[in-house]
Amino acid sequence: MQTRTTHSSLPTIQAWWTEINNQLGLFLSVLASGQSIPDSDVDVAMQYIMTRLPQIQAMTPPAQMVEVHQELVSSLENMKQSLLYRQQDNTLIAQARYDIARVNIDSVRFHLLRYGIMI
Repeated sequence: MQTRTTHSSLPTIQAWWTEINNQLGLFLSVLASGQSIPDSDVDVAMQYIMTRLPQIQAMTPPAQMVEVHQELVSSLENMKQSLLYRQQDNTLIAQARYDIARVNIDSVRFHLLRYGIMI
């Protein structure tokens, strides 16, 4: 029964993820690859996160994606904190927050695989 629910909701989930990916493609590719943001781009990255975070928070995910959405928002919030600490030259805590953001994204990736969606 759960498989049928999964398959019947797949178009809705894919449409939701497409919208997320359109807004966060750069963020997702950086975190998924484990790249760090160069010091020269920290301010621009902060603006990017600050613009996108409220938009993503305001989205209503499909029922099956509520947990994924929460992990995604947590990842954005942790990345925002990481960038803030980098702006303050607190590299140790910045790295810790970046690592937590990556863990959040790994959780998102794991859940999305169930629906055949890869980051």
